[in-house]
Amino acid sequence: MNFKISKDKFVGSFTLSDDPNEPDEDVFSWNREGEITTLYKKNSVEKLEKMLKDEPNRYKQCRLERQEHFLGTAVILKPGNAENGRKVNITTKKNHGRTFDGDIVVVEIFTQNTLSSSNEETNLTGRVVGVLKRKEDIYSKIFICRLDDFMRMVPIDEKYFKFYIKSPYYKIRAKRVHFYKRLPIEHENSEIGLEFKRFQCVNPHSSHHQEADLYSVRYMHWSCNHFYPFGYVEGTFPAGKSTIFDVRYKAPGVHRNEIKNEAMKFVEEFSRKEATSITTEEREDLTKLFTFTIDGKNTEIFDDGFSVEKCKDHEHCWKVGIHVTDVTSFVPEDSELDIEAEKRGSSFTGNDTDKGKMLPQPINEKCSLTSEKKRLVVSLFIHSSQPPLHIYTSHKLKGANHEMPQPQLTKIKIRKNLTFSHAQKYLNKQVDLLNSENDFTVLFEKINKLWTIMWELRVLRLGTAAFYKEPDDPGNDWHNVCMAQILVEEAMITYNSCMAYYMKSSGESFIGRAEKASIAADVEIWNPSVLSLYQKSYWTFINRNSQIKKTSLETTMPVSSEVWEIIEDALNNDKVETAVLLACCDDKQPMLIPGLNRFKAITPKTVPKKMNHVDDTTHFLLRVKAYAHCSSPLRRYADIVNQRVVVGLLCNRKVEGKNSYNLPEDITQNLKKKVHELSRREEDAVNHERALHYYHFVKNFKPEFHEGFLTKVDDLKVSATFPSLTRTFEIPKAEIALFQTENTKFTWMFRSCSLSNQEHRRRDDKDCDDDYYPNLSACKAIGTRKWLNFLLLLESDLLLQEKRNDVKNALLDIIANVEDIPVNSTAAQSTLNHFFKLEIDIKLQPLHFQLSRGVEWGIPTLVPQLVHLNDQFDVCLQHRRHVDVFEIHRPAEEKLKFKNIKMKYYHDHWVSLVRLDGQYSAVHTLNSIYLNSVDVALEVKNDQIMGCFMLEKIFCQERFIYFQEGDLLCLREQQSSSGCVWIAHAEITEVGNKTSTTKVKFAVSKYHKDGLPPPPYPRQVTCELIPLDISHRRMIKALHALHNPDLPAFIRNIYLDTSNQESMISDIRIDHVINSVGSVRVKAFNVDLNEEQIKNIKTALKNRFTLIQGPPGTGKSLMGAHLAYYFCRINKALTKKAKVLYCGPSNKSVDVVAEYLMKTKLLKIVRVYGSMLEERDFPIPNKPKLFGLSEKPSRPPDPKLHPIALHHIIREKGKPFAEKLKEFDLKFAEALKNQNKADCIKLQTYQEYDKLLKEAKEAELKDKDIVLCTCIAAGGPLLSGLTYAQCIIDECGMCSEPECLVPLVTAAKSEEHLQVTLIGDHKQLQPIVTCHEAKRGGLDKSLFERLSKHALRLTRQYRMHPGICEFPSKKFYGGELITDESVEKRPVVVNPIKFYHVNGKEEEDSSKSKFNTKEAELVVTLVKKMLEKFQAKNIMILTPYLAQCSKIRKIINSKLGVNLHVGTVVTSQGSEADCIVLSLVRSNQMLPLEEDPETAWVFRNIGFVSDDHQINVAITRARLALRIVGNKDLLSKYSTWKHLVADYKTKNALEETK
Repeated sequence: MNFKISKDKFVGSFTLSDDPNEPDEDVFSWNREGEITTLYKKNSVEKLEKMLKDEPNRYKQCRLERQEHFLGTAVILKPGNAENGRKVNITTKKNHGRTFDGDIVVVEIFTQNTLSSSNEETNLTGRVVGVLKRKEDIYSKIFICRLDDFMRMVPIDEKYFKFYIKSPYYKIRAKRVHFYKRLPIEHENSEIGLEFKRFQCVNPHSSHHQEADLYSVRYMHWSCNHFYPFGYVEGTFPAGKSTIFDVRYKAPGVHRNEIKNEAMKFVEEFSRKEATSITTEEREDLTKLFTFTIDGKNTEIFDDGFSVEKCKDHEHCWKVGIHVTDVTSFVPEDSELDIEAEKRGSSFTGNDTDKGKMLPQPINEKCSLTSEKKRLVVSLFIHSSQPPLHIYTSHKLKGANHEMPQPQLTKIKIRKNLTFSHAQKYLNKQVDLLNSENDFTVLFEKINKLWTIMWELRVLRLGTAAFYKEPDDPGNDWHNVCMAQILVEEAMITYNSCMAYYMKSSGESFIGRAEKASIAADVEIWNPSVLSLYQKSYWTFINRNSQIKKTSLETTMPVSSEVWEIIEDALNNDKVETAVLLACCDDKQPMLIPGLNRFKAITPKTVPKKMNHVDDTTHFLLRVKAYAHCSSPLRRYADIVNQRVVVGLLCNRKVEGKNSYNLPEDITQNLKKKVHELSRREEDAVNHERALHYYHFVKNFKPEFHEGFLTKVDDLKVSATFPSLTRTFEIPKAEIALFQTENTKFTWMFRSCSLSNQEHRRRDDKDCDDDYYPNLSACKAIGTRKWLNFLLLLESDLLLQEKRNDVKNALLDIIANVEDIPVNSTAAQSTLNHFFKLEIDIKLQPLHFQLSRGVEWGIPTLVPQLVHLNDQFDVCLQHRRHVDVFEIHRPAEEKLKFKNIKMKYYHDHWVSLVRLDGQYSAVHTLNSIYLNSVDVALEVKNDQIMGCFMLEKIFCQERFIYFQEGDLLCLREQQSSSGCVWIAHAEITEVGNKTSTTKVKFAVSKYHKDGLPPPPYPRQVTCELIPLDISHRRMIKALHALHNPDLPAFIRNIYLDTSNQESMISDIRIDHVINSVGSVRVKAFNVDLNEEQIKNIKTALKNRFTLIQGPPGTGKSLMGAHLAYYFCRINKALTKKAKVLYCGPSNKSVDVVAEYLMKTKLLKIVRVYGSMLEERDFPIPNKPKLFGLSEKPSRPPDPKLHPIALHHIIREKGKPFAEKLKEFDLKFAEALKNQNKADCIKLQTYQEYDKLLKEAKEAELKDKDIVLCTCIAAGGPLLSGLTYAQCIIDECGMCSEPECLVPLVTAAKSEEHLQVTLIGDHKQLQPIVTCHEAKRGGLDKSLFERLSKHALRLTRQYRMHPGICEFPSKKFYGGELITDESVEKRPVVVNPIKFYHVNGKEEEDSSKSKFNTKEAELVVTLVKKMLEKFQAKNIMILTPYLAQCSKIRKIINSKLGVNLHVGTVVTSQGSEADCIVLSLVRSNQMLPLEEDPETAWVFRNIGFVSDDHQINVAITRARLALRIVGNKDLLSKYSTWKHLVADYKTKNALEETK
């Protein structure tokens, strides 16, 4: 689509195409190798038809049915052939071609139709080669979409592919969505005009997306060179509005005036005939018969009614009439009205009397069975003494066989329109509520007799499964309508099955609904519960009376206290049937839900199709011989079609010598084509109704607690089922803040303290408010044996007649013996031990969740907001699901453009990203501190909630609680009126430390706007403090320093990339040092520098700012040590007291250089560690240790570096503070051994120790020449006060820009002419950023990478065998790496490189890390062979995943019993070994492989194994031998691995393994 400016407006156009395989535009797509690709071959309709004719076995005409983006089936369309209806599996995006769901396509078959030994057809697979016909006009269709991370539109219906979005061709800075107005089409097949209306700036990476507007997108065209079609955006759907469902399910609008007029004409014509008694058929007048309807409370159109009267022909018999309105008399076949009704297919729920309805208002009003109106109906009469034989079952209620009842054409007059709840009151015999109504006595007798008869039919049809009815109410009011719903459901099943049997036995074609029984293989894995009547019944029904395998049962089974309170209330009011139905509803019993879900999963989908007398019409789930929709002709067009067949048979009219009721052949053939579309429209209407029902339920929902049972637990998530609401939510384990899991035992750890007078009081203490959670019931369990006895009683009296009281008493006995489930909770014994441990066996113990209304992708839904674990602890799920609920400042929208950038914009961009990453890290490391009973004051100003609280300073200091600006708060307060918890998220804006108190001010960033209002304040709340880690605080502090006028402009110029190669002032003393570089070997290092290293060092000594790139094995760390040495010599020559600050991103990167420098006896070296590592060597009692899920205990400082480690130096003999420090160390060590003594250590002792430690460190640092530390440690107060002349940052490619700024700001504070050298390699590992949004904003790109164009490069490598070096040199360094001669003098290795192809199984552990057992076993086999030639210390095993490390270690320990280095690729940078074995893990055996997949597919299926930086590090660690283990087929979908595999193959280094 091309745009131009016309009258100051952007306008454009595109061409409509009648050819579904539309002609392509002159647009091309490039693959990763830069080659122009054609993804989809264009075949015209004529060519496709020829392919079908010439090669019918290879090509099949099919209808495409897509399940989700890349998975679908093609149903073969070959009427009269055995292949008709057979399914072909279509996998991968490319194999789907340029198709939409429902298209008629031509499929090329990959596997031929063969029969297995079990006579079952093998699965067919294939690919779409072209489209014969679109299912619908794709240009007029509206797709409801959300925006993805790459600015593409993703339909919320997973059956459709994404859209590329067209935008005007001009440069934009922010990411924008452009909206267009579609201009009128003047001629067919002409261009469609578009006019640009407006744009909207968006941030697609923010998790605010879950509440973002959805977009309406229209199709434009689909190039054969692109994965996805192109579209344009018309508008948005406001979040939380119900109109989205109308578009999503294609609900029709109001009828056209022509249709309304025709309908009125037919109604008036019939009225005239009726007035003159001119009718087309004779009908029995039953208007004096007492008839009534039962429907939902909002029902406006009534299709069906009932009558009950004593039978005059049989003794002890009742005659039940089921009456369905006759629509055929008002909707002539092939009329415009009929064609419109067929097009609509079904009626859709709505408030408008005409909008969404299948038939226009005049027809609905004339046909609806409204009270006091005479109506034409098709009736079916059933005698209670002669039940119809529409079922197929071995159960027999009354022994004799009877003929099937025959339908009749009648006329009735409805006396009463009842709702389900109204009818239920009659069934529950609530006389006091109904006796004032008209016809009360008649209705009472008839409804109860109708229930008795329908229940008998239900029992005859289903046996013990009759007691199960799936709830259709999302709330907990289902028990108030369940009996009435069952009554109507059974009547409709009886009517529909009898009508289907009538049409079939008459030899007529009709639209039936068949369902096959579950196949044996699926049934074997069902594993039903013996505690469920429903599941036992269907197991017996499928398996021909075989019994369920007996398994050991628990003595008790947990139940929902909410559900059983309703059961108890029903029993107390003698509503025994309601109580039984609730008790037997598997959806309401948590122990039965897993088996029920498995049964639903294996139950085949009902297939509507055109049927006749020779077809198999049985319906497995309903257990009837035949079934067809006939009971709702006002709502479903299929019912009209079937009703025409029935009425035609009854009228028995003759046309052209043929029976007119026998559908003509052309109509029959047309019917086959229409069945599928009618079925889809019925499904759309049902889903639309359910969505609206749920929408209104959510809209009126107030936050409240409900019991959630964890019915399914896997490595990544739990499924929480809420029986009272019949809803299930999948919750990631990370959201519920689990410390660890072991089978069904969940463990939480909480750092908690209370501000009440009693320390660590529990909420069940005497001084505690007993009504903190007044609405929460204790979790309950019932006796399994008593439950089984109750089921036996039901089985012995299915009609609940003889043993009704026994059943009632059995339930009451169960309730009387309900047990409370205790929560297994243990708390720390020491008042200063900080942590509480909570354990819950979720197999027996439900959790209380606070549910609230929310919006997910623009659609209102319930969301678990908080989980209540016990009377002390809650876990807020909201901020763990969406970290940006803390957001006050809008995050950066996209990566920074550095050209001519202003410092303010630079500062704001990085601060927002660092804060966002800090919030994400803080929440997910689970280092929260729970402060109970905090007195908080709030005030609301301009819709912004501000607040503060004050704590005693000594209280915080004793508990090591520190508040900092930018820390996060989650405030929670239980509201006594509702029992729910008000939740607010805030950020600390100011911390004031007065003499004795700490005042904390905060701003609330977000609270649940549609939920509970803020409670009155001041009040006591629970305050969850979520501290930012020190690294993010110091990065933000360094960024703020950019605004400091005292900061040298030199530092700003570096970051804005405006610095020139400024040289130092010439000085003969400096020149002398520079000239000595390379001329004399530094004895301490005992290594000669090469020419490149010498040149780069001299350049760095001369210039103020230098970048040096050091590829793998080029000796950049050694060069860095030399550079620091020569900087010290310059400082001494100039008699400067300034120091060299040497930093790196990690302790490991600094330790490597420290080992070199500590050998130089002439220089005073000091290694400064962070407090956490120092305390590994000298622990402090009672100081809380961080235990976040993502944190493992850090390794203590390397003992080899103790002589230069600051915390060890100050304790050396002769040091001024050594003796006093050792006294504290001894005291602390003794306290750690004896917990009672630890509690006795006073706050003053800690303060004295901290003061002494600070003084000792400051004194020791004064005379040091080189300070080595991490970049973040350089920002601490201890090092900020020193004077530095030079700053070296090693491994700078792993430092983010803000991280790199920390040491530079520290060093620049004291030296105007600071020299800066950055050493690294941006082709190796990047900065590690866990927050995806911050990563997309550019936080994962280092300053070194951005400025790499200025870098000097080292090219001589000393590590890798030439065969190992060749590929990474060519791929990542332009072939510039040169292998030093010393490498070639090493022992000869026959096969330096080898790739072992393994088709293993990729799995995940609880932390989402992946492992591959088959690869792990091969790795150990390879290592075993290596151990024959190499020592264990010279072998290193690498893998991208921690779970694979763990798996490999376990196998090594069990099979080899040797100590080998097994680590991740990320931790290996800077390391090397003679032999490297690399396991790549990723391998999905079930994954269909794309030929040329897009980036998203690669990332989803290969992950960060497709990161070139990690690949480079992984394959450059080996000196002599590199062994790679992986799945070449999957990995080759990424270009780097594809080239590596091809390269290894040419060298005969590729080996296939079994």
